[in-house]
Amino acid sequence: MKEKDYHSIYEKYFNQYLEEYINEIQSFYKRSLKEGDAHDFVYDWCTSTLTGKRGELKINDEPFYRLYSIYKRRSELVQESNPNRLYLKHIIPAYEKLKIGLKEVEIEIYIEEIAISEASQTLYSWYSNWSTVYKMMFELKDLTEFKIIRNAAFSEGGEIFKKYHRELYPNHYAVEENLFDFEISAKYKAIFKNVYEDLTVSFIDEKRTSIEDFENVFLFKNKKHKSKIYFFCNTEVAAYLLWELNFAFKKLNFTNIEKSKLFISCTDRELKQKNLSNSKKSFINKIGEQEVDLLINEINHILQKVK
Repeated sequence: MKEKDYHSIYEKYFNQYLEEYINEIQSFYKRSLKEGDAHDFVYDWCTSTLTGKRGELKINDEPFYRLYSIYKRRSELVQESNPNRLYLKHIIPAYEKLKIGLKEVEIEIYIEEIAISEASQTLYSWYSNWSTVYKMMFELKDLTEFKIIRNAAFSEGGEIFKKYHRELYPNHYAVEENLFDFEISAKYKAIFKNVYEDLTVSFIDEKRTSIEDFENVFLFKNKKHKSKIYFFCNTEVAAYLLWELNFAFKKLNFTNIEKSKLFISCTDRELKQKNLSNSKKSFINKIGEQEVDLLINEINHILQKVK
């Protein structure tokens, strides 16, 4: 006889209640903004509502709580690859020992209660971790991007935070808008822009980095620009190129490149000091390979136009 998949039962209920509670919060936010509630009231309502989902569950009380504690220790008891074993090997035998009166329907009801508790706690964590973002949306009366950010470390949450924080506190970014000046030496400034076309052959993405973007970043032409340098070559090559270009600048080093947040890799990530340093070393270690030597010759040819 095929064993019953209790884990699938749990997942079904968990996803069901999680989406139900998310929809409840999202609807309440939109309704409250329209009706004129304050965000502190909305936040208190949401957190107390999520907490209340667990208030009348049997698993909060003895002897059922002993079984729920087994679930909470699941990573100590079973491998992640076989979650159903938790129920078959631990929860159901513990249920039988408590002499509660084991019935198949009662097991599923109990699993449903675990799912309700876990769904409400998970959403409480997601919601409270990003409540600052929701408050800014509320104060700006703009819920066009409102959604529950599902992970506190999720990059999308950071981007949404920046967007609304910038709108709500523009003065906070006044200094930031005065972007990093790498301080190109005067004797190179007039001719440096001439290498733009050469760099777009094998290194810089011409479609995403215009000549204006190039001058804003390297020559600091516009002190309030929003330009970035996008590479289509890999980070090893980009790191070596930037390292070779630093002769023309006072502050074009890997630490300042990371601080500036102006240089974007071929995978759409900001270039970081540690990654640049490691990538440059890796590239140098490959000197002697035909493809690497060709790129170095191309870089040297470009540099000769500046020096």
